[in-house]
Formats: sequence, structure tokens, C-alpha cells
Amino acid sequence: MRVLVVVVLVKSVSGVPAAAPRCFEENGERHCLPILLGVASVRAGTTSLATYLAAHPKLSWGTRKEHHWFRFLMRKDEASGPFSVAEMADGSLREVNVTFSTGGLGEGTAFPAISQVGRGDWRSYARQFGPEYGFDFDPCYLAHGMLSRASMMAIKETLPNAKILAVFRDPAHQHCSRLRDNVRRCADALSVMRTPDAECKGPARPHFHNYCYVEHVEEWWREFGRHNVLLVKSEELREDPLPILGTILRFVGLEPYDFPRDVLSREHNVHNTTRRHPDFDYCLQAHRRPDTFLTSCNDRLATLLGDPKWHWWPSSSKEEDEL
Repeated sequence: MRVLVVVVLVKSVSGVPAAAPRCFEENGERHCLPILLGVASVRAGTTSLATYLAAHPKLSWGTRKEHHWFRFLMRKDEASGPFSVAEMADGSLREVNVTFSTGGLGEGTAFPAISQVGRGDWRSYARQFGPEYGFDFDPCYLAHGMLSRASMMAIKETLPNAKILAVFRDPAHQHCSRLRDNVRRCADALSVMRTPDAECKGPARPHFHNYCYVEHVEEWWREFGRHNVLLVKSEELREDPLPILGTILRFVGLEPYDFPRDVLSREHNVHNTTRRHPDFDYCLQAHRRPDTFLTSCNDRLATLLGDPKWHWWPSSSKEEDEL
């Protein structure tokens, strides 16, 4: 699963003009807010994608690839009612509705207070970038349960015209790679449920809705507009990154660029641990059946985008291998 968010400068593919980045000068140096913001996903190839984009002469990730400015952390021993109290970068407190479908959280739950990692005003964030067109990737912004809503709100306030690129990877693969114990029982139970609340605990439950991508796409469309959201399949990025890079450049209003082939030939931060688990393939088959929750999510996503490629596996086909 891969997701990425981009903030632009000139024109997008849709022809909708993008706002110029907010800049200021200090001690003879010019600092600008990033024009590109990557918001997801973990193990989806965002490290490789960021490295490729950094080879562009007009793009820079500033002081680091992940600035974590819009990330939120839970504050221990503090809880609130049906809303999470979020402390923003400037110290102000906001109520964040966290009972939306993403995350499978129920009404009446006491939610922890959370704090934004970045501290200060927009200039504090911009100081981490130079005068180039900056970009910032964090794979936890879009699909991180209750914290995602707070991140979205903070991004909207600081970068209201952000161009958003989401890189998605096969959701069954993403979910099953997190399972460690009781894989067979959890895979069978979770595959047919509409929320992850059940007997299965550990990483499976809180992360399950992270992979129902259609929920996130609808959420970000409402906040940023469909024309500001670009979706990329992780599998296509890995197969041939050059067309993807060209699409991103057009999306952010930059001219075409001939990326060095030696840069594109390398992958970065590759994870190859998932298939070591003996029940990994069993888990994949459990979630790829026609009647599963993730299959229904893929159905909705493919319909929403008008393209069957976003299903990853045929929703009507039977698995050749019996479980």
C-alpha cells in the first residue's frame, strides 16, 4: 500500500491553478513551505519515491525526508470524551472528531489527548526548507486511525492548497504483513467483519481500517478537493517509476525532467520480512475471497475512481486454492 501527498506551485494536471508557496526571508536566506506533501503509506515505496524526486534540480526535501511536523502523538494518562483534544503546533487546543468510520472506533469511547509533533508557527516549519520547491513525506499522515483526522486538520490550516498524492499497495498484503500471532483465527474472523473490533487483538485490530482506502480517499477529497488528490499504485511505481514521476511533475506544475537512470534503478528501505511468516499466504487468501471486508472496500474504490485496476484482485473470482 502506498500513498503520497503533493503540494504544488503553478498548474495541476486538471488545469486548476495552485497557490504559490508561502515564503519569508530571515538573515539573508529565503525559506518556503513545501509544495509537495507525502502523507502515506508505510511500506509502500515512499522512501524510494522521495529519493527519486530529490534528484530533480528544482525539488528538495529540505533538512530530511520526513519532518513529522503534522504527526500527532498520544499524551499518556490523559483522556477525553467522544472527541480527542488535540494540542496544535501553536499550543491551541482543538476538538477532533475521531468517531468516523476509519479506525473502527465506537461511540462512547474515551479518547486520549494528543499533541502535534511540530511546534511553533508556519515559519518554524518553513525554516526546515530552502528557496527550492520543497516536499515532505510522512507515511503516517493519511491512514493512522484517530491521529489522521488531526493531521488532516493541521495540514489544512498550514497548507490549505496542498496537492495530495496517495501511493496505495495491495491492502491484503499490507494487512497480513502486520499479523504475527494467531494468524489463521484472526484472518478468518477479520476478513468478514465490517469493523476490526473483535476477538483478535494486537496490530490487526487498530490497523484494519487503514487498508480500506476508499474511506480515506473520500475523506481527503472532501477536505482538499478531488483535483488536488493524485493516487498512485505502489506496484506500478515499483515496475516503472518514470511514468509516475512524469505524472507527479505535471501534477505540481513542473516541466518534464529526464531523471538519471542510475537513480531510478535502486529501491530504498525495502521490506522483505512478510513472507517469512508461515501463514502469510493463508492470510492473503482469506482476505481476497469475494465476500470479505477488504474486497468490498476495493469494489467501492474501483467504482469511485472508475477504474478496475484499483481492485487488486477480481472480486467475483474464486480462489483456486482452498483454505
